[in-house]
Amino acid sequence: MRVAIRTLKKAQKFAIDLDDGADVARLKDLVAAELGLASGDDVKLVWKGKLLRNGKVGELGLPAPGDTRFVVAYPKPSTRKKSPVKPLSAKRTRAVISSTEIKNSSNSKQRSVKIAKEEEFDKPRDHQPNTTTNIQTTESKEAKELSRLMEMIVLELRGTPDSGGNGNDRSISIRVLRPISKMFESAATRYLKDPRVHEWIAKGLRSRDAAISGGVSRLLTTCLKNNGKQAATLLFSSREVLRAIIAAICDYDIEVSAPAGLLLSEISSWCNGTLKLFCDDKYVYDAIKEETFSEVRFRILELGAKMAMIAVDGPDDYLASDIFKTVVKIAKRGPSNTDPLAWPNSLEIIGEAMRTAEGFDIVMSSKRLFDVILFDFNGRGEPLSVKNKLTVVHHLALASRRSAQYDWLSELDFVASSSSTSESRIVSAVLQACEDGMKSFDDTTKAMAAHGICLLTTCLKDFLFHKQHELQSGEDEKLSMRTSQKKSPSFQRLHKELTAVADIAAENISGPARVASLVGLAHVFGNEMERPSDKSTESRESKDFGLSDEKNRTISEGLTNDPLEEVWKGLSRRVGMSVISRSIQSPFEDVAGSAYTYLRNAASHLWGLEQIALTPGFIETLLDRHNGAGTSPQASEWRFATLQALAATLKRNARNKEILERLVDKPTQERLLEFVSRGPYWSARAAPQVKVATASRTQ
Repeated sequence: MRVAIRTLKKAQKFAIDLDDGADVARLKDLVAAELGLASGDDVKLVWKGKLLRNGKVGELGLPAPGDTRFVVAYPKPSTRKKSPVKPLSAKRTRAVISSTEIKNSSNSKQRSVKIAKEEEFDKPRDHQPNTTTNIQTTESKEAKELSRLMEMIVLELRGTPDSGGNGNDRSISIRVLRPISKMFESAATRYLKDPRVHEWIAKGLRSRDAAISGGVSRLLTTCLKNNGKQAATLLFSSREVLRAIIAAICDYDIEVSAPAGLLLSEISSWCNGTLKLFCDDKYVYDAIKEETFSEVRFRILELGAKMAMIAVDGPDDYLASDIFKTVVKIAKRGPSNTDPLAWPNSLEIIGEAMRTAEGFDIVMSSKRLFDVILFDFNGRGEPLSVKNKLTVVHHLALASRRSAQYDWLSELDFVASSSSTSESRIVSAVLQACEDGMKSFDDTTKAMAAHGICLLTTCLKDFLFHKQHELQSGEDEKLSMRTSQKKSPSFQRLHKELTAVADIAAENISGPARVASLVGLAHVFGNEMERPSDKSTESRESKDFGLSDEKNRTISEGLTNDPLEEVWKGLSRRVGMSVISRSIQSPFEDVAGSAYTYLRNAASHLWGLEQIALTPGFIETLLDRHNGAGTSPQASEWRFATLQALAATLKRNARNKEILERLVDKPTQERLLEFVSRGPYWSARAAPQVKVATASRTQ
C-alpha cells in the first residue's frame, strides 16, 4: 500500500510504500528517512487533526497518493550533539584574509579561490553575491561595518541545523542573534535596506532551531515597536521575509509560531495589504485544513481574527477569506466528541471577529450564524445542551457590547418603535436558555445562566441609554418607554430572572453561582464614575441640538439618569446591604472580591449611597482600616475603590446638600474624604519617644 505525505513548512509531497501489515512506527521511520532525519522519533504525523502514535497503518484509513487529502508531517526540532570542530572566528578569518592578500606568489590565484570558498555565503546557487573578501576602498564606513557584521553571521549560519552543519545549538543561537541585535539597536532602518539582511532574516526564520527562529521574530518585533512605520515598510517590501514569517507561523512548534504571529500582527498595524497576503497564502490555506493538527489550525485561525482587529486596512479582507469561512463552518457544525475543543474555540474566534460593527453585522445577517446554531440542529442530530446554549449567549451578548451593536435587540417589544408585541426569535431563545439554566441543580450551569442574564440585561440597558440620548424632547418618550416596560411580556420574563439572580446573591453561601450573581449585578448597575459628566453632556447636547441653556440643562439631567434605575434599586433592596456588609468579611477571597465589586458600583449611584447610609454601622466599618473587612493589600484596594465611589457620589450631588447631610452627617463626610486623600495603605504612626534608662548602684 502507498500513503500520501505532505509537509506544510516547505510544501514537500511524496508517497511512502509500505507492507500491508506495517505499523505507524515503520511509517514514521520511512518518512524520517525521506526528510533526511535520523529516526522516526524526529517526525510527528498528523491525520484528521490527531497525532498518529501506534496501530496498524491499514486500519487507519490513510489517504493514497491520488486522494485530495494527505497525512501531514511535522519535523521535530532537532537535538544534535556538540560538534568537536568549532566554527572559525571572525577575527581569525580576517587575519587569514589579510595575510593571503599581502603575499604575491605564483599560487595567489589558487589561494584566493580557496579563501572565497571558505567565506562563501550559504545562499542558493542562483544568487551568489561577492563576499567581504574583496571590500572596495570606496565603501563607506557604514558599509564596511555591515560587511563585518554579515561576515560574522555567515560564519555562524554555516553551522546552523538548516544548513546541515553540526554544532552546539544554544551557543550558535547566541552568536547568531548577538550581531543582528547590535545592528538593530544602532540603526535598524538603515540595515533593513540591505538585501543581505533580508536574506539572513528569512534564513533565520526558516531555521529548525526554535531559539534562532523565535529570536529573530522577537528582535524584529522590538525593532518595529522602536522604529515604527519605516521599519515595517522595509520588511513588508521583501516578499521573501513575509513568506518566511508566514511559514514560521504555520510551524508545529509554538515557540516558533507565536513570536512570528506577533511580528506579522505588528506589520499589519502599519502596512496595507498584510492581512490579505496572510489570508491568501498557500501555507495558511493548507494549515487550516481538517487534516492538520488541531492546535496548529486554531492557532492560525485565532491569529487571523486578532490581526483583523488591528490591521490598518480594516477587517474586510479577513471576513471575506477562507480562514473566516472555516471558523464559521466549524461553529455551525456544533460540538464534536472527536475534538471537544473545536467548537468552543471557534466561538471564541468569532467573538474576536465581532468586535467591530462590520464583523458583527456580517455574522448576524449574511452568515446567520446564531440562527443556525440555536435552531438548525438537523445536521448535528440533536439540539444543543443548556451549557452550550449559555456559551452562545455569552459570546453573542459580549460581542454586542464590545461593538456597540444592538440592532438585534430592536425587535423586543419594550424597546421597539413599532407597536408589535412579537418577540425576536433569537432573543426569545436566549431568554429561554437562561431560564432553563436557572432551573438547573448544577452550580456551574446556574452560574453561567446568571452571568448570561446579567450580560443580556447590560446590553438592553446600553441600548436604552443610547436610544434615550437620541431623543430630543426627553420626558414624554422616556415616560412612554417606562410604561411599556411594565406591560411587556419580555420585560416581565427578564425581570423575573433578575429577581432570581438577586436571590442567589443574597444567599449566605459560597460558590460559582453566587459569585457570578454578585459580579453580574454589579455590571448591571454600572459604575456612574465611568460616564461623562453633566458639563460635558450639556455642552455636547447644546452643540448638537442648538437648545437654550435652560432647556438643555433639563434634558441633560434626564439623560444622565438610568432608564431602569427603579429596577436596579429594587434588586439592590432584595439583596440587602446587610448581606453585603457580611460578605466583604468572608474568608473566601472570591466571595469578598465579588461583594466589593457589587458594593463599589452600587456606591457610585445616589440610591446606592442611600442604602449604604441606612445600613447601621456600614460606613463606620468601611472607614475603620483595622477591622475585619479585610486588612490584606487586596482588600485594602477594594475598600479604597468603594470609598472613592462614595466620595465621587457626594461630590457629584453636592448641590443636594440637605439630602446628603440627612444621609451622611458632615463629620462622617469629612472623614471619608480624608480617608480617600490618604490612599489605601495609610496607617497612623505614633510619635517617636525617647526612653531614659536609669541605673542603680549597689553598695
